[in-house]
Amino acid sequence: MKFDKKDLLLHVKGILDKEQVKYDKASLKQFIEDAFHFYPDCRKIINYLQFCSNSGTLVVKLNDVKSEDNDLIQDIVQKAVSGENMLSVRQYYMQHKDKLNDYLLAGSSLFNYVVDKNIVSDPDGILKLTDLLYYLNVCVDKESVFFGMVTAVKKYSNN
Repeated sequence: MKFDKKDLLLHVKGILDKEQVKYDKASLKQFIEDAFHFYPDCRKIINYLQFCSNSGTLVVKLNDVKSEDNDLIQDIVQKAVSGENMLSVRQYYMQHKDKLNDYLLAGSSLFNYVVDKNIVSDPDGILKLTDLLYYLNVCVDKESVFFGMVTAVKKYSNN
């Protein structure tokens, strides 16, 4: 299937209007720019649209994790791989979880952090984190899946 950005814009706008998702011109333009990177994979584009509009408003989320979220994620990962037991890590997480603004973004950030920093390099570990990231996108209880990702980081870490 071939389509250009204008075709994508018209189709996305139609979906947003039909689903009564709020958007403005700037967010729609940014979404089209970001989503077109997935071309020609229509499923990825639609999944990304669902991801960006799950709050009822189109919010472009690619690489949009707040720095305080990243700091908390890094702290949680460091505690998990430093040898602390998972109960201690869970208690720390529970004390600070209100600082996480969006579990989907946090899960993506966690994945990128541990892979980019070579904390997890085992192919099975990366595949497990990828599976959990998918589940995070489709499940109801995002908090438990996010913490499952933390547990997988501990299990598959290079430390």
